[in-house]
Amino acid sequence: MPTITLENGTKVEVSQESYDALAKAVRKPTFDDIAGYRFGDKVLPRVLQMKSAQYRLLQAAFYLNEGWRPDWGSKNNRAYKIIWVERQQLMRIDADSHYNNGCVYFASSELAEEAIEILGVETVKTALGVYLYDSI
Repeated sequence: MPTITLENGTKVEVSQESYDALAKAVRKPTFDDIAGYRFGDKVLPRVLQMKSAQYRLLQAAFYLNEGWRPDWGSKNNRAYKIIWVERQQLMRIDADSHYNNGCVYFASSELAEEAIEILGVETVKTALGVYLYDSI
């Protein structure tokens, strides 16, 4: 039977089931713990749809930007991204100038608008994760 040591130094015998439960409660989860978590059969297809749409948005940006890349070290940098404003339920173009938020960036707001026109609003909304948590 396993033993645990209390704060005062006393050793206590516990069942294997209790020991395993205590060990799990005090350790931080690993990715293997998280990978076993099932949060609905609808999630994986939605994640795959989102990743596919993100790839399309990235392709559109590379094509439309014609080699342009944000210069985060420059004071004059302007990079445009497409965002979804949940409260207002609208898509808009926003500018970043000093740091990379990990978004897909365009050289101008016009190019971002053109990407929306090329891909369609629904594809861009999917890329932005708008539908990811619906009905989970």
